[in-house]
Amino acid sequence: MYIGDANIRTNKRLLQLICVLHKDCLTKFTSSAMVERATLGLLIRSQTALTEITVPDMDANGSGATPGTAYLQGNLQKLQRLHIGVSSSNITYEHWFRYTPALRSLTLSQSKSESYAELRLWKPSDVPAPLLLKRLTLKKLSLPLNSSPLGRLLDLRVLKHLKISDCLDIGPILFALARNFSKMENTALTQLSITSDRMDEVWFKELGVLLSSFKGLETLFVSSMSPVRLNVGAIRFHGKTLRDLHVDMLNDDELQRENGDMHLYTADELKCLVDDCVHLEHLGIALVEIEFLTNEPYKEFKLYPTPYRSYVGTALATALVSASRESI
Repeated sequence: MYIGDANIRTNKRLLQLICVLHKDCLTKFTSSAMVERATLGLLIRSQTALTEITVPDMDANGSGATPGTAYLQGNLQKLQRLHIGVSSSNITYEHWFRYTPALRSLTLSQSKSESYAELRLWKPSDVPAPLLLKRLTLKKLSLPLNSSPLGRLLDLRVLKHLKISDCLDIGPILFALARNFSKMENTALTQLSITSDRMDEVWFKELGVLLSSFKGLETLFVSSMSPVRLNVGAIRFHGKTLRDLHVDMLNDDELQRENGDMHLYTADELKCLVDDCVHLEHLGIALVEIEFLTNEPYKEFKLYPTPYRSYVGTALATALVSASRESI
């Protein structure tokens, strides 16, 4: 079921639908509109077969977003995917986690009514056990400066996909992840995506520390307006498993002129990536003037386009061709 634009009539129509729907006939509910928490609670109580709920904006009257315990308890046993909005009024969203034992995918994003809503981490005592999430997505949030409890809130041993998109204060959560991963013999994380136009040199260093704290990434996507580069050594740490790599810094022309070519990798650095990341299938990096289709050993590569021109394209192409010949 999908609910569109928000207004008073929307919630009335949703109530009408709840009354006529057969019990437990829905498996997915998505709304781009604000949903009053009592209305959402009635839906949940009548549709206990739901496996996915998306409600990025809830409760138009601002009195809180999470339905009460009477609606949630015992009715979300099958819920696997949850996408909810975070706002200053939504201070009880962790109540969801008390009643969702099957939850494996969680997306927390800003409410449409706020810009960069502050993400408040819940206390370990707020939920019966660490969440067994396989996928975690954080979108346009102000991340907590104290992320140290993260390892007690999530069972990081099972987390496979982490996406942080356009968030503020990324550093502390990267540091917390690195500290937890460094204590584990095995990790499940295979996909890491971070996009932001506010990453500075310190954050890139912390990202490098995170990448060096574990092994096994298959997909790494890092995109930022910053002219700072991600350390090649940290990427090579995942050379045996990495298949998709995108580290293209999305600088605009003005920023590029101010900072020169700080964001460009040298020919030697790219050659090291090619030598060590032997299973790469997709590569996105600061290159646009290289035609890989003319280089027979590199036909399998698919380069993502970039918004500016690289003046070291010829040197980098030469490095790639040289590396490919040495490997034959």
